[in-house]
Formats: sequence, structure tokens, C-alpha cells
Amino acid sequence: MTDGKRRRGNASPAPDTMAKQQRCLDLAVRGLTYAEIAEEEGYAGESGARAAVHAALKRAATSAAETVRPLMIARAEQLWTHGFGVMLEGRDERDIDKFVKGASVADKALARLVRLHGLDQVPAVQVTVEGAPDLAQLKREFAELLDGAGGDVVDGEVVDGDAPDGE
Repeated sequence: MTDGKRRRGNASPAPDTMAKQQRCLDLAVRGLTYAEIAEEEGYAGESGARAAVHAALKRAATSAAETVRPLMIARAEQLWTHGFGVMLEGRDERDIDKFVKGASVADKALARLVRLHGLDQVPAVQVTVEGAPDLAQLKREFAELLDGAGGDVVDGEVVDGDAPDGE
């Protein structure tokens, strides 16, 4: 908390909070227990110190990933270009083994690019239809139809209008 207000969502903590969390991580690396870290940094208990250390670790991991991600993307793009080129050479030379090997490399590189860009994470989509009856209403209507209380029911037969009479 900063200034008595809780931060929500993905907002970064205040700089003084991040500095305190980093000090807690440094103390943990030096071998202090969470109780000792809490006492050193003024937390009420071990859980606050533990949360601070975990927050600093998570931030460090995220920062490292964002530093390395562009390099990994560039490498995957080069692999895709190479694999696609080998695949085309195999096609032109009518060498099926070369074609398959190139396609495999290109496919794996493309899958890596999809993961690196986060496109493999399908967002949850909720579809709502305006004016559609709710499930409870549909169940009531279905029960009424089963009970025969659905109003006038016409007994009929489907006939083909193109068929000659008598068939």
C-alpha cells in the first residue's frame, strides 16, 4: 500500500515499494529468514516479507523475459526464413526429403514465434445475444411442451408437393 491506497490491476508498485521489495530479495539471497527480513524491513510478519521477496522475483523474471524476447523472436524469424527456403529448394529440386525437412524447421519456428508473441493464449470470449430467452425460460417452455400445455397442437403430415397424387 502506498499513501493508504491499494493499487489494483497491472499497475506497478510505487518506486519506494519496489526498492523495499528489492532489499527484501537481497536479504533473502544473503540467507536471512523471512522473520529476520520482516524485522529488518519493518513488516508486521513473515508473510509480508515473503510477499515482498516473491514480488521482486516475479518482477525480475518478467524484466529478464522482456529483455531476451526480441532476441528470441529474431532467431525464430531467421529459422523460419531458412526452413522455408530449404522447403522451396526441395520443391524446386523435386527432393521430397529436403522439402519435408525444410517444412518441419519452418513449422517449428512458426510455432515458437506464436508462443513468443503470446498468440497461443486464447482469450476467454463471452457471447451474449440481445433479446434471447434465458435458460430458465427455455426450460419452462420445454417442460410445457412435454406436458402438452403448449396450446393448440396441429397433427399433420409432411408431404412432397412435387410428387404426383397417389405416391
